[in-house]
Amino acid sequence: MPLLYGEGSTAFWRLQEEIIRTSTDHSIFAWHGYRVPGEVLAHSATRFKDCGDICAPCTPQPTEAYDMTNRGLRISLPMVEMTAADISSGGYIKDIYPEQWAAKLNCTQGGEALWLRLQKAHYPYFVGGGEFNEFTSVGTRITTAPENGAKAETRAITILRTDY
Repeated sequence: MPLLYGEGSTAFWRLQEEIIRTSTDHSIFAWHGYRVPGEVLAHSATRFKDCGDICAPCTPQPTEAYDMTNRGLRISLPMVEMTAADISSGGYIKDIYPEQWAAKLNCTQGGEALWLRLQKAHYPYFVGGGEFNEFTSVGTRITTAPENGAKAETRAITILRTDY
């Protein structure tokens, strides 16, 4: 992938987008560090410095294809709404950060599944059947399964991207 003149920090985003186009490996989303709402891709390679022991995929079935669109990451993931206990364990208060969800990535670290903390988008955008399908990333990845993680159901979602 050739670098473009004057591209600066955007080059690392383009590299990640190229990896997404050619792979279904979820570890590209398992980078370490705090995610501001809408931050889907890592800003720099340093976000992956503690990720050397991530194994992917953790399930034998093939991972569904996903893609980056003009709105964000369109992907199908097992998801479960987080309980108040799950939310507070991450240092959040449910009243301030309502409707948080955990989305399970198809990769592990230290034998534990990795989850993304997501929050429903803050505007009324609904799709067929009235089911809400747009989220923003928030906080850090989750390394402990949510309280009701075994009940996770696969949903097709878009994780909105504002980190361009």
